[in-house]
Amino acid sequence: MKNKSKTTVLFFNPASKVIALKESSSAAVFEMLNQRWTLMVLRELSRGRQRFNELSKRAHINPNTLRDRLREMESLGIINREVISSIPPNVEYFLTDKGTELCRVFQTFDEWVRKYAVVEMEAVPKRKPKAGQSVSKS
Repeated sequence: MKNKSKTTVLFFNPASKVIALKESSSAAVFEMLNQRWTLMVLRELSRGRQRFNELSKRAHINPNTLRDRLREMESLGIINREVISSIPPNVEYFLTDKGTELCRVFQTFDEWVRKYAVVEMEAVPKRKPKAGQSVSKS
């Protein structure tokens, strides 16, 4: 039998300060994407460079949670952080090439949803009212 080697990926979770070993790189990415607010942050950054406070306000995310998500995505190379020398100092976040490619996956998924998952309301069969329910007329 052939010896199948599994790819091991280091995955850093800034909230718990733990580095975990994953059996595959896709597991690490899915774990990161599955965290609350991650997709929202990626969507906002796909629109262009944004400062921390802009991201927090637009996405309605608690600053501590946002900080954790940004650090994690930065550690995975999905976003970059740039300190802008001004008074007070500001930080801008933007997608790396790797992050831009990841967002293309979401665009492809969105196209698939529009093509296959959207059902026109007229095509949905109307349910008959249960016994004793009134029929509303629109």
